Amino acid sequence: MHETSLPRRDLLGGLLGLGAALAPLPALAQDAYPARPVRIIIPWPPGSLTDMSTRLAADQLQAEMRQPFVIDYRPGGNGMIGTEAAARAAADGYTLALGTAETICINPTLFRNVPYNAARDFTPVASLAVQPLVLLANPGFAANDLPALIARAKAEPGAVRFGSWGEGSSAHLAMEMLKAATGIDVLHVTYRGSPQVVSDLAAGVIDIAFAGQWAMQELVPSGRVKALAVTAPQRVALAPSLPAVAETVPGYAVSLWYGLMAPTGTPEAVIQKLNAGVQRALAVPEVRQRLEGAGGSAMPLSVPAFAAFLEAETARWQAAIRSSGVQLSI
Repeated sequence: MHETSLPRRDLLGGLLGLGAALAPLPALAQDAYPARPVRIIIPWPPGSLTDMSTRLAADQLQAEMRQPFVIDYRPGGNGMIGTEAAARAAADGYTLALGTAETICINPTLFRNVPYNAARDFTPVASLAVQPLVLLANPGFAANDLPALIARAKAEPGAVRFGSWGEGSSAHLAMEMLKAATGIDVLHVTYRGSPQVVSDLAAGVIDIAFAGQWAMQELVPSGRVKALAVTAPQRVALAPSLPAVAETVPGYAVSLWYGLMAPTGTPEAVIQKLNAGVQRALAVPEVRQRLEGAGGSAMPLSVPAFAAFLEAETARWQAAIRSSGVQLSI
């Protein structure tokens, strides 16, 4: 769920289309790849759609390419620890990173002294999935909908405890956007990952939190938490009775995305082979069903289309950060 900053601003001009003819040397490199295990660094703890989307793609790539695709968890620093490790890896296709809104679009603008340059250090490989967030509350919280939450937070500034999976995370900024639009104030409590946020929410340690749509299937029906609103532009099929935040705060919308990135300089033929493999993986009905069951949607894009998507997302998050006035030091 998680979880922001990335694409190179000149990516579109430099990337070849999927149908472009490859020169003999790249073709040979593509045919030979992969000749040994491929490592995918996930800069977040295990759990949630962040983990699932990567594992589903990795399993399909492993079966198709007959080499292990190994998941390497490197959580911490709002995704910066693992992402920096990937940025410093050899650009040979054997180290990839799971990119999110935080690591590619948000961190470079939000934080001072980020230890990598998303625009310079990474090349987009393949998009995996996208999902909106759900605003949740613990069962004992007095508010049962967004208008009541806003009224409570205005009446008692700073009394409502809001949890996120990190300072500067997409969940944190989603709340900053809500605060800016409504004039409310809440107490921000940070965690290392979304599973810990939801656990403390269900236990009543915090009052409200954002989580992926999966929470509406796994936690809301059991009564462990209650849902107040969804951050999609309109109501979603998974919970048609749940209002969108935009019904109370016009224009409000936040979605998370997940995709594979490679160190800049990775051979183009390798990137195209990985992209094609991921697109085939996302076309498998079972893969799509499992993503939807976890509250996400498959997002198969070509390399140029993924690059364009990242540029647009980066611009949107940068505008939100600058509008909120939030800037953090590492």
